[in-house]
This record gives sequence, structure tokens and C-alpha cells, in this order.
Amino acid sequence: MRRVLGTAALLGLLLAAGSGATTYVPMPDGVLADQASLIFTGTVERHQAVSGPQGPLTEYRVRVDRLLKGSPPGGLVTVRVPGGTGEDGVTFQVWGAPEFSTGEHL
Repeated sequence: MRRVLGTAALLGLLLAAGSGATTYVPMPDGVLADQASLIFTGTVERHQAVSGPQGPLTEYRVRVDRLLKGSPPGGLVTVRVPGGTGEDGVTFQVWGAPEFSTGEHL
């Protein structure tokens, strides 16, 4: 009986610990495209860490190579991704956030 209660308690703790997990529900590309105001391919010209209201961000400056939807101002787009190293040297890691390199084609 003690082993059953111990197993049940352990299972309860594991379920409670997992309650803060992220769930991802994939969407069809067409639905995402309908919601987007801008769709393009481009090349990363530079990237830098910047401060954001909720922590460090990595800011990518992307030159538009091929426009599929919308109109970017001046042919350049700034993409901000949560995470990076802040001005104080503290690193903020966001698992699953994309990382790009200068010269990379998107």
C-alpha cells in the first residue's frame, strides 16, 4: 500500500510540474499567410543585442531579396527575437527562438 501511495504522489508531482509546459499546435501555411502582413525572403545584414521591456532581444536587420506579400519600408526589415545577452552581460535564453547569422539567407 505504501508503494502505491508513493507512486501516486510522485505521479501527482510530475503532473503538477508539467502544468507550466508550452503546447504547440501547428497551423496550415495558408492560415499563417492570411494572417501575415509581410512575407519575404531576405539576407541578414547585421544583428545586435538590444534591451526590451521584458529582457534582452536580438535584433536582426534583414535586406528583402524577394517580396511575396506586403511592402517593407525601404527594402529593409528589422526582426526582433526574444533572447540574447543584455547590456549588463546577463544572457536570456528562449528555447526554440530562432538564431540567424550575418549573411544568412532567410
